[in-house]
Amino acid sequence: MRMPDPSLHAERRQQILEAAIRCFVRTGFHGTSMQAVCAEAGMSPGNLYRYFRSKTDIIAAIIDEERTKIVEGFAILEAADDFLGTFFQMLDQHLSMHGKRENVAMWSEVMSEICRSEEIAALYQSLERDLRGSMERALLKAIERGQIRPMLPADQVATLLISLGDGLCARAALDTTIDLMSLSNPVKMWTLTILNPVPDAASRPAALSELA
Repeated sequence: MRMPDPSLHAERRQQILEAAIRCFVRTGFHGTSMQAVCAEAGMSPGNLYRYFRSKTDIIAAIIDEERTKIVEGFAILEAADDFLGTFFQMLDQHLSMHGKRENVAMWSEVMSEICRSEEIAALYQSLERDLRGSMERALLKAIERGQIRPMLPADQVATLLISLGDGLCARAALDTTIDLMSLSNPVKMWTLTILNPVPDAASRPAALSELA
């Protein structure tokens, strides 16, 4: 009996996710049928249902992909010698990604579905717990290294920083004229106020020097 090819399975699964995202951006979650996803992905319903049983399963997979990116990103931040420089790079990546119209639209669809579906809400709350936990661990590591000394507990700082990111995404969804990347330096300056970096001119990262 021929064994399935794991790489081909992963490739097909990603093909479906990307097709579904295009459909959700174009016509919304509830305006998209599984048949539309099949057509966009260029595969039969029978083949697609081998990977995902429903649109809810597809949203769950999208959230799980985001969880993987978060875990990987914050693992790098936690291990980074230059906490602020690495954090600012991640911030710019976030602003760049969520400044794209298709990502704003997809984010809005997921947020709307969280309000309607207890299953999706539970999945997203799990992702949020991972995000806050990862952010808090990275902050505590930077505090231990003497790189920052925030005046608030690390868990509160993590919540504030995450809320800033969420708020910027929401603003981009409401006002399509906003260029999130143009807010990069102001956001970094606000972040410095919250993080309260330890003064050390000799070891200041380039990203900080550019803001001075």
